[in-house]
Amino acid sequence: MSSISEEREMHSTRQRKNSHPSINPFSGNALPYSNRGGSGGSNSHLTLRRISLYGTIVVVLTVLYLFVSGSGTSTSSSSSTSSGSSKAEKVIVEKVVEKVVEKVVTVEVPASNTNTNTNSNANANALRPATNSNVNSNCGASASPASQYVLMVDAGSTGSRIHVYKFSHCVDNVSHKSLGNLVLDDELFEQIKPGLSSYPTDPLKAAKSLDVLLDKAKARVPVELWGCTPIAVKATAGLRLIGAEKSEAILKAIRERLETVYPFNVVKGDGISVMDGKDEGVFAWITVNYLLNSIGASAKTKSAAIMDLGGGSTQIVFEPKSSITVTEATHRTSLNFGGKDYTLYQHSFLGYGLMEGRRKVLEAAISKLDSKLSCLGTGVTMPVKKPGDAGVSNKAAGEVEIVGTDEGFEQCSKFVSGNLFDKNPALCKSSAPDTCSWDGVYMPKLHSSFDGDIYAFSYFYDRVADLGVLTKGNPDDGFEFTITEVETLAVAVCKAIDGDVSARKSLPETVQKAMDKEPGLCLDLGFIYHMLRTGYELSDSRTLKTAKKIKGVETGWCLGAAIHLADSMMSGEKGVAGVCRS
Repeated sequence: MSSISEEREMHSTRQRKNSHPSINPFSGNALPYSNRGGSGGSNSHLTLRRISLYGTIVVVLTVLYLFVSGSGTSTSSSSSTSSGSSKAEKVIVEKVVEKVVEKVVTVEVPASNTNTNTNSNANANALRPATNSNVNSNCGASASPASQYVLMVDAGSTGSRIHVYKFSHCVDNVSHKSLGNLVLDDELFEQIKPGLSSYPTDPLKAAKSLDVLLDKAKARVPVELWGCTPIAVKATAGLRLIGAEKSEAILKAIRERLETVYPFNVVKGDGISVMDGKDEGVFAWITVNYLLNSIGASAKTKSAAIMDLGGGSTQIVFEPKSSITVTEATHRTSLNFGGKDYTLYQHSFLGYGLMEGRRKVLEAAISKLDSKLSCLGTGVTMPVKKPGDAGVSNKAAGEVEIVGTDEGFEQCSKFVSGNLFDKNPALCKSSAPDTCSWDGVYMPKLHSSFDGDIYAFSYFYDRVADLGVLTKGNPDDGFEFTITEVETLAVAVCKAIDGDVSARKSLPETVQKAMDKEPGLCLDLGFIYHMLRTGYELSDSRTLKTAKKIKGVETGWCLGAAIHLADSMMSGEKGVAGVCRS
């Protein structure tokens, strides 16, 4: 089942512009650029031809001017009508000559380049505006402002989404390398359903499902920049769950279609891939802290922790206190951002996304409760579909229906905590007993190793903030909530689905509509509550923040991945031309 907000926002377009006007590096005397990354040398020849043409016109008009001028002064016997006509002609010719001369004087000549025959240098010229003191005020005298587009496709378990990012940055006038400090200037967001995992036996159909997103990107990015716009497709938990062979076939089909049908620069290597869960979390951490101005040399606050609850997995990333050492290398990520080093704890709990978590509970009900579950209302049924059965009919998948028993949150809570988030110390592989989360996964305890803000995203927002019951915050800046508030909401919802009319009427209309749309809402809230309280061992009073956007920008891993991609591609020997299709 899909999230409430995803249903509402399907096929929607969202844009974001910061308070500063967009910087266009192709204004002024910048060069045009070929959409296939070809040499820009022909522009110089074109400009020279224009100069020759304008020069010829000037000569012809000058002769005409002298002729008209001469005829008007040498024939004293001309009639007044003829004299007036000559003067008018003279004025017209003078104006034309003035305009042509002005055009010749201001004709645009590209900056000289001793290696214009190489593609990389031609691309560098295309991406670099010529020096102009008016537009260079923010970059200094030795650098020029430029724009860079990056396309990032998030192929999730419930749908595919594309982010078209436009960044402003400064480019060194000599080396043609970016000076970093990418500033997000604009964003386009589009999404479709279902996800790639819905086509496990038809890779080409899976690849073509992205066409609507890619066509939106083509319409957004200027034609002359298509070849210098990198694109990456990162699949997450949903594609991992259909198996390596099927997922690899889908990814191969996507790469082939992108490289043969679309003009963008498809990132080589792991550009089209199933993203490692740890990378997903780390990129999300970069996104959030970049937007909060909490990382880099100019950071003004402590870095925030992030929790991202998807459909198939959940990630957590945070920077422990300096006194805490992340001892297990598989959970430790070191990175440099803005001249500052960071050591992070990260982990992706595969199978603990909201949809997979729901499936775990339902499967436990099959084996232990004779296919009955207290988390569902009386008479409510919910089928169980095993991983890998996406796209297969219910009958073929051999689904079993779970029937609700109308027992409320208390019983639902006991069942969820008793079958998920196993805290058995015997499962812990770490030597220290206080560094184990659930299912034996190593993690320093949050309550003792981290005291900054915690941002919870995706289904955390959809199932809590999107219900309209939180009072601290707003949709633009995000909401705050405590673990106790999640429990209170869960109790009220579970009571209402049990048929308590007064309990239902006491809930906001947004919650009532959500209950009608999502019969598993009581179960979902129970799952979220125990992930935070039992799994992460957060106190009931711990405050979390949740948002879909920060400063008008979509949260999640995509922005962090785009920043990392653009920075790495422009930092090589080719400079800014490193983003161009070869």
